[in-house]
Amino acid sequence: MTIDRLAGFGLLIFLLASCSSARQLTYFNDMVVNTDYTALPQPEIVLRAGDIVNITVSSSDPTLAAPFNITQAVNMDALIADRSLEFSQSSVPVQGYLIDERGNIEFPILGTQRLEGKTLSQVRDMIANQIISNGYIKEPIVTADIENFTYTIIGDAGTPNVYTVEGNNINIIQAIAGARDLNPSAKLKDIRVIRTVDGKRTAYSLNILSKDIFDSPAFFLQQNDIVYVKRRGARLAPDAEFALRLLSTVMSVGSFGATIWLLVQNSKGY
Repeated sequence: MTIDRLAGFGLLIFLLASCSSARQLTYFNDMVVNTDYTALPQPEIVLRAGDIVNITVSSSDPTLAAPFNITQAVNMDALIADRSLEFSQSSVPVQGYLIDERGNIEFPILGTQRLEGKTLSQVRDMIANQIISNGYIKEPIVTADIENFTYTIIGDAGTPNVYTVEGNNINIIQAIAGARDLNPSAKLKDIRVIRTVDGKRTAYSLNILSKDIFDSPAFFLQQNDIVYVKRRGARLAPDAEFALRLLSTVMSVGSFGATIWLLVQNSKGY
């Protein structure tokens, strides 16, 4: 009878431990279902030196807009100057204007334009207003996008890599999903986002288990951010890690099997 009780107690502990572990690994586990939370607005991307911006001008009369548009990729200096492009997922040349170290670009017809420190919407308005005020086009349509918006994921993620963003915006959850999620051994309470702005590098700590991650200034990634996924505990050598996982699996299966066997024996009246 004592053995039966011990077996039942062991099974209970096994189930409770499994449930506790699952709860600890649940993302945003402090969010209450059917409860509204304030969502912070997504900040606009601020342009920096080294960014490549694709600016296009269109009009009801294409011949008027043509002189304001580049038709070939940015010169090779842009590709060399921005080293992140060396690791780009695509080998297609980037089309756009490289913001130089002074924060400027050379735009057709309009000449030197300062883009550093401006948002994309401010750039669109600036170019459109100059075209109108100079009498080139009455109602130009100007679009502006960053062509080399990249971020890097390293550490204990599914697929660490350098990724290129389409659409000029991405948040940390989308970035993690794009890297095939996090590994089971990842330290979920301390995901680091390392950001460099105006020569200053800042590290942010994000907890993906909590809803507070949505309020972090690093929730929305910026160009050239580094996402570092830390690993829980010390990292073992590959052979030792494999052996430990195998041993853990064998022990779990053996313990569960023994518990089931004892329960079956007990049901037979032994």
